[in-house]
Amino acid sequence: MTNTTPPPPYAENAPLPPPAPTPISAPPLITSSPTSLSDEYSQLWDSYTQLEETRLHLCEEHTELEENRSQLSEQYTHITYLHSRITALHSWLQEPRYSKHGRLREFYPQLNELYRQLQELQRRGMEKHAVRKARYEQRNGRYEQRRMQYEKRRGQYWEFESRYCGSSSTMRTASATKETQEDGGRRRSWLGWRR
Repeated sequence: MTNTTPPPPYAENAPLPPPAPTPISAPPLITSSPTSLSDEYSQLWDSYTQLEETRLHLCEEHTELEENRSQLSEQYTHITYLHSRITALHSWLQEPRYSKHGRLREFYPQLNELYRQLQELQRRGMEKHAVRKARYEQRNGRYEQRRMQYEKRRGQYWEFESRYCGSSSTMRTASATKETQEDGGRRRSWLGWRR
């Protein structure tokens, strides 16, 4: 039986989304539907929370799958050992000194029936495990797609936020320069009037 791959420890390594900027003066973010930076941040945080919940569910499901796989492996070991004992008993019954041993002859069909029942339980258990593993892999695949979409949106958010902060800084510098120039002009006018 193959080991299932656990979901990536996404939330343990990935940083949290950036802190929300001031929503009042934030310009619209260029996405499929125009939203402000604060709205985009809220959506990113919701996506992050959903991804984290999904990751935790996947971790729990992976742990259960591993436990189930271990149980099936132990059952297989017991069944294999029982089969070897039945084979040995069958060989003994072929020998002349054991062929008429009534107790052994009664014991053989009982062991054989027990082996058949355990083998059937093992088969059903493996089928259920295969179905659960397939569902887990589908959920894990959808989780990976959503995680990649989140990473893309988060990258776009970081890029736009840095541009917005840069443009805001430039606008503040230009505004301060303009105010300084206006103050200088008013001061020169006042000095000319005093003369």
